[in-house]
Amino acid sequence: MAKVIVLKGDERSAAKSINELFRLAGGIGSFIKKGDKVLLKPNFLNPKPSSTGCTTSPAVIEAVVKAVLKQGGIPIIGESSPVSFDTELTFKRLGIDKIARKHRISIIDLNKYTSRVVKVKDPLSLKKIRVSDLVFEVDKIINLPVMKTHSLTTISLGMKNLMGCVPGADKLVLHRVGMHEALVDLNSIIKPTFTIIDAIVAMEGSGPANGKPKRMGLLIGSGDLLASEIIGARIMGANPYQLKYIQLSKGKELGEYDIDKIEVFGEKLSDVKRKFSLPSSKASSIFSSLVLGTVPLAMSRMGIDISRIAQKLYDFMRPYPEFLDRCRKCRRCIINCPEKALTLNSHPKPLLDKKKCIKCYVCDEVCIYNCVRVRRK
Repeated sequence: MAKVIVLKGDERSAAKSINELFRLAGGIGSFIKKGDKVLLKPNFLNPKPSSTGCTTSPAVIEAVVKAVLKQGGIPIIGESSPVSFDTELTFKRLGIDKIARKHRISIIDLNKYTSRVVKVKDPLSLKKIRVSDLVFEVDKIINLPVMKTHSLTTISLGMKNLMGCVPGADKLVLHRVGMHEALVDLNSIIKPTFTIIDAIVAMEGSGPANGKPKRMGLLIGSGDLLASEIIGARIMGANPYQLKYIQLSKGKELGEYDIDKIEVFGEKLSDVKRKFSLPSSKASSIFSSLVLGTVPLAMSRMGIDISRIAQKLYDFMRPYPEFLDRCRKCRRCIINCPEKALTLNSHPKPLLDKKKCIKCYVCDEVCIYNCVRVRRK
């Protein structure tokens, strides 16, 4: 049985909650040994404070730092923000540099760290992925995502957070080839020792950057990445088995897939489950009915594979991003667009080339001024 811990907590009680979380999981000594170099991987998409639900709470990060130090480990905080953001400046604005100085630990911008190309075993979309060398130089990884919605994957938890281990513009490759498949490929390479989902302040709606904060007052932890993903999705009111990247994770040795084999400790799911405003569209529901419902069963008996038809229909119905008149012309969307589908020149806002746009919504993800809208059908 996989074990997932769900506890109530807030910024002021983070240290107590983190210690209790590890205790219920079997003790931090079950995961971290004396002398272990431990990479703490937060979610710092941009410099927005954790009160917005966009970034991992510094209180949670410091609590984990203290727990690792007490165990005799050597914590290292590492992250790579999108290429239009300065990761080191983000560290500073969020106060992570102060935590590092206080505890005499290192913080590392993974965009500037050395990296290597890693072959993917039995890939779904990527035969190889460039990953930060730090991932392989440490002994353990503690994954510290935020509970958020996501325009492309519906939710963003531990599996999506590991994209920060991919340096610089290489992240855009994952958007280009298909995010769901790429996430599974990436997670087959990077194996976190423990995942703690920061749901003290989560995000709903237009996540992962421009949604609304949703105070949940929860911390979710597990040594099983996929199990924590499935329980996190249920707490958000989503059916994990209707999320494509979780479907694709079955049999990929990413963790426990069967919810009947996942044991939850701490709070009861029925007591903490909240309905999130998910970025779902009519296209998503049609896609789910085609792929998950009775239609494919009936057609498969006729010898017809409709998976390609369903994908084309889904891609067609997904909306194009729209750019609002209040655009600040910061150019982050243009810099990060994997297909170079945006231009600005003398125009008041970016112009979108729909022939090039792959509807990956990176533009929405990196806009800190909330000037990009994905209109839901």
